[in-house]
Amino acid sequence: MPIKKTKISVSIVVIIIGLFSIIALVLYSISIYNQKPNYYTPEKANKGEKIYSELSEIDFVNDYPQSPEEIVELNNKIMLFLYGNILADTRKISEVLEFQRNLFSTELNELNTLENQIENTNETFGIFLEKGVYVIDITQGSIKYTSQNDYSCSVTVDFYFNKLENIKKQYHLVKEDGRWKINNWSNI
Repeated sequence: MPIKKTKISVSIVVIIIGLFSIIALVLYSISIYNQKPNYYTPEKANKGEKIYSELSEIDFVNDYPQSPEEIVELNNKIMLFLYGNILADTRKISEVLEFQRNLFSTELNELNTLENQIENTNETFGIFLEKGVYVIDITQGSIKYTSQNDYSCSVTVDFYFNKLENIKKQYHLVKEDGRWKINNWSNI
């Protein structure tokens, strides 16, 4: 008889341990699922609001940036705002993209509608947020003119991420109606 009691006692202990293990695993899974990377800080919110305020104050009609360097610097600021984990209000994405489209050539704006740009930006923003990825710095190289009459140029920009390999892009600018515009870009 004592052998049967031991078998029953061991079985009950194994079942209880198994139930506790399952409960612990479920609770751990729920806590991991609900955790979002906490990279966003009040300091970043202030930086985001400062960039947004600067962008909002630009008069693209009467005070358009004059040089290709200024165009790319402004675009870099927009990219940092969108992907630098400093965006507090995602409703501002479409407004900031409208600012950015002022920097794009007519051809680029026609190829990439505002609706597509908003959709793609929201998708990338969501993926970055989910994975805790963000841009930590952007550096800009010097302008290289690609035509003899100085109506086209290119510039290399390096994007540094917290969790991804750095990305190097080359932006190509053209003069359109006397204003420098980003015509396209490519990864290099």
